[in-house]
Amino acid sequence: MISWRKHYKKVLLAVSLLLTTSASIYAQDLKGDAKKGETLFKTNCSACHALDKQMVGPALGGVVDRLKTEQNLGVDWFQKWIKDNKALRASGDKYANEVFEKFKKVEMTQFPSLSDQDVADILEYTTNPPKVEPAAEDAANSPEAQKAAQE
Repeated sequence: MISWRKHYKKVLLAVSLLLTTSASIYAQDLKGDAKKGETLFKTNCSACHALDKQMVGPALGGVVDRLKTEQNLGVDWFQKWIKDNKALRASGDKYANEVFEKFKKVEMTQFPSLSDQDVADILEYTTNPPKVEPAAEDAANSPEAQKAAQE
């Protein structure tokens, strides 16, 4: 007969490891929707961030690829940063603390209510923003339109 008292710590550790790993893998496998991400970005992020220029916070266009290349950080880091960057800094995360220092210790708003899917959508938007259709009057003023009007 197996004595579970001897093995319960090992089983508990194995189950904890499995659940932690599964959650991390799940977060990385989420596919973002750039259109939904645009709406979420404009609602939650645009007061302090733009895609193409630094504002209160850094420019976020291409941030996923940039941090993957420069810092070897993945989507799971962004999930932690966006939802509770204060806890991430408190954990001793080197890059989180560098960003905090670089931006004059201005604390980013925490977004614990955003789901993993919401964050994936925002990150997809920062990576692949939807193409902006030229306005109708821009099209009317294009060289092609002016040439057609002259003919």
